[in-house]
Amino acid sequence: MKKGKVIINLIVIISIWLGIFASGLWYGTKVYGEYVEELQEEQELLKEEVQAFTKVSDPKTIRLYVKELNKILDDVTFLSKIVESGQTSAESLDAYFNDYDNKLNHVIDGIEMVHSELTKIDSKFKNQIIGLSIDTDENIDMLDELEDNIKDVDKSILNKLRIIEVELDTIRALIKDVDNSKINKLW
Repeated sequence: MKKGKVIINLIVIISIWLGIFASGLWYGTKVYGEYVEELQEEQELLKEEVQAFTKVSDPKTIRLYVKELNKILDDVTFLSKIVESGQTSAESLDAYFNDYDNKLNHVIDGIEMVHSELTKIDSKFKNQIIGLSIDTDENIDMLDELEDNIKDVDKSILNKLRIIEVELDTIRALIKDVDNSKINKLW
């Protein structure tokens, strides 16, 4: 009767320890999975912003603005030659310069807008890279800590299993002594 009770108690203790170990392992895996999902979302956001930066800094757009500026400069040079030759009146020159002044202001505004957007995106991109680097370092530290915790739990379980094994050997020896004793032979 006592042998059965001891064995059942031993099985219950081992089952409890295995349940605790499995729960800890499951929880660690769940937390790590959530963190990986969060990093993936941040990477997608960063990817979208890099694509926006690429679109704004498109060489075709910049070439268009430079081309427009060159046209304006050519027209100004042409007008300068006309004025020198005296072929145009002051009024028509004023209208012409006002028209090109408006065009030049439009091009300058466009360039300033692109520059402003590029500066904002560059600053945001650098901040996100720094943040991502910090997050990566923290993740590595958390993974190292989790690995250490798992090793500690493994060692603890192994130590307890060794203790249980020693206690089982002791119980077996006691059972063997009882089996070999005179009391058992009387039965």
